[in-house]
Amino acid sequence: MSTLRRILPRLPLARLFSGTSTPGRFKNATVVGGGAFGTALAQVLGRNGTPTTMWVREEEVAAEINGSHANNRFLPGCPLSPLVTATTDFPASMTAKPEVIFLAVPTPALRAFVSKNHRFLPIGTPLICCSKGIENDTLANPFEILEQELPGARSRRAVVIGVPLCKGSLSMIFANGTHAVGGASAV
Repeated sequence: MSTLRRILPRLPLARLFSGTSTPGRFKNATVVGGGAFGTALAQVLGRNGTPTTMWVREEEVAAEINGSHANNRFLPGCPLSPLVTATTDFPASMTAKPEVIFLAVPTPALRAFVSKNHRFLPIGTPLICCSKGIENDTLANPFEILEQELPGARSRRAVVIGVPLCKGSLSMIFANGTHAVGGASAV
């Protein structure tokens, strides 16, 4: 049995992607990023009974998520759970003290985002980085960026790498939430 297969069932994240019909639930969660992948993650959480706050940059996206339970700008045609809400105020997205935080910020913007907002991230709360790719200038991957920007007390981090998003893969994520590979350090 691979090391990853031994570790993943012990992580709270494994409850989401376990493939069972009644996965475990987090008390609440925050998804940072309102693009297609962040929205799909928030929907999987909400559909499975977890109240989820999304931090998004655009006021109109937050208004649509809160009013119509949809994000037609980034994920058209996919209705969202009523348990998914959105805000453009990052500190406000942390006020409910989320049990887990999913970072779905594009990798080229990840370092600047974390550097600007690290003081609002609750110490000890697991950070699950869902960013894909590498940083343009340093060639650092998302996990390396988090190691550099969030040392010490904020070091509970993991990375989830999803398949490239396309219409077919998004349908599968909405159907069963199983398209993910994970790795963790001290989660």
